[in-house]
Amino acid sequence: MLIYVPHYAAHQAGQVPVSTPTYVAGFKQWLSLNRQVMKGQSGFAILTPVTGRFASTTPENSESWRRLGRREKPK
Repeated sequence: MLIYVPHYAAHQAGQVPVSTPTYVAGFKQWLSLNRQVMKGQSGFAILTPVTGRFASTTPENSESWRRLGRREKPK
């Protein structure tokens, strides 16, 4: 649904020839497949939740929690 709705709206506006999306890929991936994005076509924004991992040496103290870095494991 996250792709269908904006694609259908683009079809209604005359920006794409078909009403349902067939393949989904990023711009660079289209180029690697020897395909081209239609001129004037913009990308679809797909929102996803941002998740984070937190750790604390003393969990009962709310001030001791900190966000873990990328690939950092809790001790």
